[in-house]
Amino acid sequence: ISNGQGVRVSDERNIINCISTKVICDERMNKAHVFPSIALFGGMEYEKGNHTSHFSRGNHLDRDIERDGFGFLPATLEEVEAIDSIANSHSIKSYLYTGSNGTEAEFRSFSGKDVSIIHLATHGFYYNTTESVSGGYINLLGNDDSALNRCGLILADSQDSWKNGIDQYDNDNGILLGSEIANLDLLNTDLVVLAACNTGLGDISNEGISGLQQAFKRAGVHALLLSLKPISDDATKLFMIEFYNHLFAGEMLQTSYDAAINRLKSHPLYSDPDYWSSYVLLI
Repeated sequence: ISNGQGVRVSDERNIINCISTKVICDERMNKAHVFPSIALFGGMEYEKGNHTSHFSRGNHLDRDIERDGFGFLPATLEEVEAIDSIANSHSIKSYLYTGSNGTEAEFRSFSGKDVSIIHLATHGFYYNTTESVSGGYINLLGNDDSALNRCGLILADSQDSWKNGIDQYDNDNGILLGSEIANLDLLNTDLVVLAACNTGLGDISNEGISGLQQAFKRAGVHALLLSLKPISDDATKLFMIEFYNHLFAGEMLQTSYDAAINRLKSHPLYSDPDYWSSYVLLI
């Protein structure tokens, strides 16, 4: 939003998105927080050994879902490896899952465990109630058309499941639905970063937005970094590296987020709001 003279509201005002008004009184809002550990998922093989990329928009590679399967996202691998290096330089324990190792089972292993940050760089999806759900995973839904069954994240070895259908009793099919996330125990996780497309979207309800953000909040996560639309693979890598450079140096969540936004704003290739306005920090 611009003031009509080329100056954007976000350049003049410090805008903070809160899950509820009580967050304003939370002392964690006003000071830096120590993050002892991080779990990183990225550079995943959606089909074992397949590193073929699909271009979602012209010559741009997005982290969006694709009706005929999922292309490899090269910048997600560079992203998590860079963040892993930043974490190690600050003596932060890092768990790195790439290639065929970034499975749903590995993600689920952090339920009930003590990990400060979970970072997922991958494809994401959300379908509203009027859209037809593409892909075989509709076989899982049955009569339950809740919003949490229409949003999710794609992890390793998920290509066959997306195309051919999900066994509803299989907890390692690679398609992590919001309804599955909501049943995990992530009370010890301070921050989840969803570096994927459309992760902030959902159905509007009396409880707010029913989607991945609600799923992770139900699981107990304190803060979330989300996207509101398809995001560029390369621009997101740049954004996330800048974010963690500041966060692991001891800056506050909001300050680190602002620095990452400004990094894209000042970049000759990514200064257009289409690249940076999608990211939302929800505290």
